[in-house]
Amino acid sequence: MKTLMLCVMVLVSPAWATDDPAIRRDVEVTMRAMAAAAVAGDAEAYLVNVWEGDPLFLNEQKYFANDLRKKPAAEVSITLGEFEVGDGSIRGPITWTWTMPERKPRTVTFKGRFVQDGAAWKYAGETWDQSNAEGVEVLHDPGLEDLATRTAEAFVAIRRHVEEGFDLSDAPLATRTQQIKIYGSMKHLQASICLGYETPLGGWNEPGEPIKLLASNRTSPAELRRLLAHEYGHVATFELGPKANSMPWWALEGVAELAGEKYGTGRSDGVVRAWAKAGRLPPFADISDFDITPAKNHGFVYAMGHHMISFISERFARTGRNRWLSAMAHGRSIDEASLEVFSIDFATLEREWKATLPAPEPPAEKVEPVKDGDAEGS
Repeated sequence: MKTLMLCVMVLVSPAWATDDPAIRRDVEVTMRAMAAAAVAGDAEAYLVNVWEGDPLFLNEQKYFANDLRKKPAAEVSITLGEFEVGDGSIRGPITWTWTMPERKPRTVTFKGRFVQDGAAWKYAGETWDQSNAEGVEVLHDPGLEDLATRTAEAFVAIRRHVEEGFDLSDAPLATRTQQIKIYGSMKHLQASICLGYETPLGGWNEPGEPIKLLASNRTSPAELRRLLAHEYGHVATFELGPKANSMPWWALEGVAELAGEKYGTGRSDGVVRAWAKAGRLPPFADISDFDITPAKNHGFVYAMGHHMISFISERFARTGRNRWLSAMAHGRSIDEASLEVFSIDFATLEREWKATLPAPEPPAEKVEPVKDGDAEGS
């Protein structure tokens, strides 16, 4: 049995000093500018205040800022508690308080930092403890060292399986160090994505970003493997082509569910068959766009997506499925990709998939109650 070697990094700086009033004034200028940009929905003005020295965090912030274009906040306040200064940066508790239009105020506090960049102080996100293993670095809050160790072990356990499923065993992805961030609260994870995000979730990944997980010391190794296989399935999908994130949402989630199926996400068959029998399956076109799919339909995205991707895998094998995904990842529409790879359009593919499911049952006949005076013989 191979022993996983884990290194917990503790960064010690000998030159940290306490709160400095002049620096505080400069940082407050940055925080006010960020808050104003968030309310104005001005992504460019927001990103001017973000440190560019961490490419993964910068990609997170680009997603955050781009969402503000579509969903600007009604009010935003960013404040900094007592901080330490040293090594060209400051670190201390940062509190975001914000209100989205017609929603209740929300708030989150975390230990974060700003980095000096010329005359300005730029926002650099959270400060983390870091635990490293071969091919993976896990960023986490203090006190979660054991969870970080188990997360690294779980990632090593699922990595090759997911890469093989996408035919990426010999691709650059297979030798890249994967960053994983562990969040201890739902609201912190949601706020790290964008201010308007309210849907419950256990993990997140977008192109060029770390894998983000919601986990605690109570999270089991099996659950960590399931979460990581799903999220690393997204990482692998985004390796297929520059337009991968534009493919239908149900396809993105469906193939990620397939990647995690070995570790416990094989939930789709029974529920999809029950929905079909009840006549409840929406068209795939109705669950294709993350931004406009209503929350009540999110369950269909995952389960129907998983079921359809499994059907495609059985019908056209892994190679055919991955060619189809790659075609969409390079900008083909779902119809173009289906015609190019399967020689049928997607409407035909959807009909063939539905033919494997139970036909909708007719609704039960409604029996009207007998009224006084209507009974036979009256």
